[in-house]
Amino acid sequence: MDSDTAAAAGGSAIGTVLYLIIAVVAIVALWKIFVKAGEPGWASIIPLYNTYTLVKIAGLNPLLFLLLLVPVVNVVFAIYVMIKLGAAFGKSTGWSVVFLVILSFIGMLMLGFGKETYTKPVALA
Repeated sequence: MDSDTAAAAGGSAIGTVLYLIIAVVAIVALWKIFVKAGEPGWASIIPLYNTYTLVKIAGLNPLLFLLLLVPVVNVVFAIYVMIKLGAAFGKSTGWSVVFLVILSFIGMLMLGFGKETYTKPVALA
């Protein structure tokens, strides 16, 4: 094995380990958010069901998570869900845009491990 191949393999291994660490921390943060909101923590690790539950925690009709399957609409709806999620934890729209949309990894950690409490949003009539 030449030095270029060894360097590429080493870089790939480091990248994979770093990705796995970030993924585990993100899952733990989402788990904590779900528990704070009175939902089962395990729901955060089930694909699609975690999105359904997150939309419900944000105070929206959970079936609206299907909008995330529509191109272009999904981007707008995802931002809206993050703003509503922040509001459910007492955060402003500006905070939600910065920490849940742009720096979502950090924002999720702050919500999951911070002292913020969840207040169930009032359902719209």
